[in-house]
Amino acid sequence: MGRGRKRRKKKVLPLLFLVLALLLCFTALYQWRTAEHIYYSPYTGLSYTTPALVKAVGIDVSQHQGAIDWSAVKADGIDFAYIRAAYRGTSTGALAVDTRFSANIEEAQAAGIKVGVYIFSQAITAQEAEEEAAFVLSLVSGCDLDLPLVLDYEFDESHAGRLATAELSTEERTAIVLAFCDYVTKEGFSPMVYGNAHMLENNLQAVEIGEKAAIWYANYNDTTLTKSYALWQYTESGTVAGISGNVDCDFAFTVLHR
Repeated sequence: MGRGRKRRKKKVLPLLFLVLALLLCFTALYQWRTAEHIYYSPYTGLSYTTPALVKAVGIDVSQHQGAIDWSAVKADGIDFAYIRAAYRGTSTGALAVDTRFSANIEEAQAAGIKVGVYIFSQAITAQEAEEEAAFVLSLVSGCDLDLPLVLDYEFDESHAGRLATAELSTEERTAIVLAFCDYVTKEGFSPMVYGNAHMLENNLQAVEIGEKAAIWYANYNDTTLTKSYALWQYTESGTVAGISGNVDCDFAFTVLHR
């Protein structure tokens, strides 16, 4: 009888350990799930899983959207807008002003939407990045911006533009981006760098850039974001009142300042 009790005790102990292990697993799973946030976007009709709370929803636009009814945009729930101020040509390398820049800034702010600006870059040297920074700063000198100044650093769609064909190293591209960030910072603005998943993960040192600037991540191929960024451009085909055709839509996970 005494031996039987000992055997039962020996059998109970492993059982207790198993129950404890299962409880720990369920607790960890619960904490992981509750750390996620689910956000439904009325602009795509889809739900998105994010690692942080969505604090604001926005769009980014350029002359390609044509004239915009900004009051309708505001009424549709948009909190902020990034407006293209300028761009560098993918072949000639010449700098140009977006034809809708001034009108978009004025009308968006009049509608009560927070605004920021970006420049589409094709800089292949640090000097060109500083030139782009100076150019966009000259354009916004009379504007009361709400959001950081953005460098949109990406290869053109055909992958045949000057940035794509320059055959720069990851370190060289990163130095170019940081030159823009340093210039903007010295002028009293907060910098932000926009890049798609391919650019940020394969062609730039994103961690190093993140030490000096906020990062705006673009990825339309997944409805789940696993890493933390300042902004996530989650679609290029959103539908927003007041805008003809598709528009880029964004989630903001932090309160951004100029």
